[in-house]
Amino acid sequence: MNACQDVLEDAAQAKAAGKEVPSLEEERAAHEAAVSKLAEQQREADEKKKALENLEEERMLGSLVEEELKRQKAKAKETKRKTMPPPMLDTNTPVNPIKNIATDDFLVFDQPIELDTGTPIIFQAVTSKSLIRKGPVSKCFTVRPVVSQSSSENLPRLVLKQSNVGAEVKDYSSYKKQLQSLETDLEVLKKLRHQNILYILDFKVHKTVVEDGASDSAWTVSVLTEFAEKGSLEDFLDIVGTLDIIKARSWTIELLDALRYLHDSGILHEDIHASNVLLVRDSSGEFRVKLADTSYQRKLHSLAGKKQATDTLSLAKSAYWFPPEIANTNQPQYTQKTDIWDFGILFLQLILGLTVIQKYSSPVALAESLPLSDSLYEFVHKLFKADPKKRPRAFELSSSEFLATDAPILDDDIAVDSRLGSVSSLVPTTPRKQRHDSVNMGGPFSRYKEDFVEEGRLGKGGFGEVVKARKKLDGQIYAIKKITQKSSASLTEVLKEVRLLSQISHPSVVRKSFDSFSSA
Repeated sequence: MNACQDVLEDAAQAKAAGKEVPSLEEERAAHEAAVSKLAEQQREADEKKKALENLEEERMLGSLVEEELKRQKAKAKETKRKTMPPPMLDTNTPVNPIKNIATDDFLVFDQPIELDTGTPIIFQAVTSKSLIRKGPVSKCFTVRPVVSQSSSENLPRLVLKQSNVGAEVKDYSSYKKQLQSLETDLEVLKKLRHQNILYILDFKVHKTVVEDGASDSAWTVSVLTEFAEKGSLEDFLDIVGTLDIIKARSWTIELLDALRYLHDSGILHEDIHASNVLLVRDSSGEFRVKLADTSYQRKLHSLAGKKQATDTLSLAKSAYWFPPEIANTNQPQYTQKTDIWDFGILFLQLILGLTVIQKYSSPVALAESLPLSDSLYEFVHKLFKADPKKRPRAFELSSSEFLATDAPILDDDIAVDSRLGSVSSLVPTTPRKQRHDSVNMGGPFSRYKEDFVEEGRLGKGGFGEVVKARKKLDGQIYAIKKITQKSSASLTEVLKEVRLLSQISHPSVVRKSFDSFSSA
């Protein structure tokens, strides 16, 4: 009502001023013209916007086509690069990994490799090959990663092991299956991560290059691993003779855990000896023992059509040092228990020297000739059980009394000094004493009493007591359960259970730590 009144008042004022008031028809025509003009402007704007969208779509389509062409070219180039074998190495010409990269003296792997040396390094090729060792099938080179100039300083040395196989293949189908089986094994080994197993960073199987640059019918298997600065355990023992008992016990426990890890992963080592244990410097600067050449070395020899190489020391040992299950067969079947026997020889060489397998005709002859301490005698007896089914697993051996206590190597505290000669040179004048319970033996010292100070008792039960103890090194307070056993068999079972519990890590389970015990 008010709106109509306003319109009438506006019309009356216009007439009073002498202005002509448009009729309703004129007003409607003017309104329609304005609406039509607005619609035309909107249509023109829409058409302009659509034209711009079409131009943008054509531009994007052109860009996608160009990117696809580039991608296809790059893919074709990468495929061509992967199928090209690396050139022959001129070992007389030193190569700088960055400046002389154009010389093509490098090997490119299929995938980028990440190496953590404090600061992560990502690379896909290695260069600067320098021959360090040569065998009947393989050659080992030290190499450097190829990285950008900005990160090329302090590059770590790695080892590239290359083996030429399949030069004279008669049954190509069977050979190809063996080669594929090797690749599958290497792929599994590349994923293994244990502090006492040599890391395989990557591998590549490619056609072998002959001197004129062409590719022949043979293949080259290249395996990239960590570099062992101090060489092999065999080299080390050849210099020092034997290890200090504390270090020997520590390294034995570490290597047994590595073997347990392999066996739990369904992998056999098949070639455990001192040359295949390497000393590698870790990130803290300490040297760590690592099992090397896990499982694949025998396959390399098979593919190359050559018999597994045997070291000089092994050639001189009697047949009684070989595992009974493979000693008298042309086609040996290796098992976890075969690894245990071979590990036993490695252990004896740690504490008695490399030549122990020449000085004694068999493990039994050694055990009966030397006055071994009771716990060591029992440990050796377990390692060399003739029936492989009765040989303990790696996990069971790690809980043995000799490794878990401070028991000496020889009975009656016979002194050992590797600088003056190994223990294996000692010949006892009396026969071995009757085995007795080790808990009655007097140990050299108690590690617990050396490392902890008791501050009170927390409880007592049927098997022992729990005390509150402070560790001298860091001042931390621990609950220590002291268990007393009256027999070696009972002690071994307890140690096995404690070691198993020490490996459990769960937020709802009290964390347990396992350390050596001393004889009571």
